[in-house]
Amino acid sequence: VGNRHWWGESLFGYYRSTDTWVVERDIQMLTDAGVDFLALDYSNATKYPKQLLVVLKALDKYYQQGFDVPQVTFMTKASSGEIVMHLYETVYLAYPEYSHLWYCLDGKPLMIGAKNAEEVSDACRAYFSWRFPQWPRENFRNDGFPWMDFGETQTLYGEGTGTTIMSVSVAQHSGTLA
Repeated sequence: VGNRHWWGESLFGYYRSTDTWVVERDIQMLTDAGVDFLALDYSNATKYPKQLLVVLKALDKYYQQGFDVPQVTFMTKASSGEIVMHLYETVYLAYPEYSHLWYCLDGKPLMIGAKNAEEVSDACRAYFSWRFPQWPRENFRNDGFPWMDFGETQTLYGEGTGTTIMSVSVAQHSGTLA
């Protein structure tokens, strides 16, 4: 209890999330698969500054070579206002050289978070296009961005807003929490 566990060894063996070689292989595979964007999970209020820079550098490396790489956004939930401000100040404003990597809606970078949290500045509110972090057991919100969906038929969010979104999560708790 309290330690990390793995169900099996990954394709590239056991590695750290700052391993540039592995991250670059992952970016290559995501690019080859035609993935449009990555919603990086900051929903537990954990910050990953070293890992994020490795990912951004790898994405930029392939972008500079002419590849259509996935773009990036962030999903926040716990302490959303604090995490959004952290990302706004230490990522979006601090690294303008990566602005071509931001996934945008309506001409602005997408932020999945609590737009009206008291910690969020007016400048930050104006900078992003916002979607509400929609959790499976919360009441449906058409402006929601789904974290995961427990239903056998996946729910469509944003119908009528110009951008329809459906959750495709890499793992979820459907067998234990449904």
